[in-house]
Amino acid sequence: MSLEQLSRDEIQARLSGSPETRAALIRAGAEAGIAEAQAVYGQILLDGAGVMRDPREGLRWFLLAAGQNHLMALNMVGRCYDLGWGIAIDKVRAADCYRVAAERGLDWAMYNLATLLTLGEGVAEDKPAAFAWFEKAAALGNVKAVNFLGSFQEDGWVVAKDMAKAATCYRRAAEGGDFRGRFNHARMLIAAGEIEKALLWLRRSAKDATARFAAQAADWLARQPEQRLREAAAFFSASVSRSDGEGDHPQGGGGVEAVNVAVRARPSKSLPIPLHHAAADGCCAAGSAFRHAPGMPRLHSPPPGFTAGRSSAPR
Repeated sequence: MSLEQLSRDEIQARLSGSPETRAALIRAGAEAGIAEAQAVYGQILLDGAGVMRDPREGLRWFLLAAGQNHLMALNMVGRCYDLGWGIAIDKVRAADCYRVAAERGLDWAMYNLATLLTLGEGVAEDKPAAFAWFEKAAALGNVKAVNFLGSFQEDGWVVAKDMAKAATCYRRAAEGGDFRGRFNHARMLIAAGEIEKALLWLRRSAKDATARFAAQAADWLARQPEQRLREAAAFFSASVSRSDGEGDHPQGGGGVEAVNVAVRARPSKSLPIPLHHAAADGCCAAGSAFRHAPGMPRLHSPPPGFTAGRSSAPR
């Protein structure tokens, strides 16, 4: 039976199978020219989920999907240039990809572009512009952007320093599931003397933290005067040994989980990036099912965080 003949339920059933079965089905959709499947298969290759890890081949599939105006795929092309996945690092090209996708409404591209603007990587440092993009991404529900807004408020970047607003941002990010937001919310609770509540959020942060962030968090906690906080450094020990992998997936799990990867927009004009291939968009039941089926990898892989401002705590 060809892919076009499969019903939505049949596709979802196969996507609920083993990683290998899921990867094979998604590859079939990618080869049939379905942009969503191409983008997802690129992420599968990036993660090595059910296939041999191959970042270079993953980038090729992202490029194919981006050539069909798939904004998340274009964001992932930017990620590849940003972090050197399958290609040499090129922060300028990364910023170009992020900017196009951000201007067309993708919150993760807004977040990634704002991060480069904050750090001055690939673009001139421009914290006011970064703040504006973080605000736009946060308005679309991006909790990691909310967390970064908290850092701006805490450090007095662009806006007047306001610890109350910073604490509110961190709490929102924590409640939204961001491990950095959880850690920062815990820091605010520690400052308020609410150690037991802070320990609960530290445990939650450690659960999904990347290795890099976990090492920073463990180091910060180990230097705290409160014994319970020094002991809490152990929460992050398992995460320190975990590979950062291909991205900082919001829910962990190597990117293989139930998620809606719907395309936010499909502009009519071609995206201004170098492409050597162009595939026709698939219009069968598979195209819609790939967007909404359980078991699909997350494509919105935000960049590793940075230690901002005057505090030695990771953000």
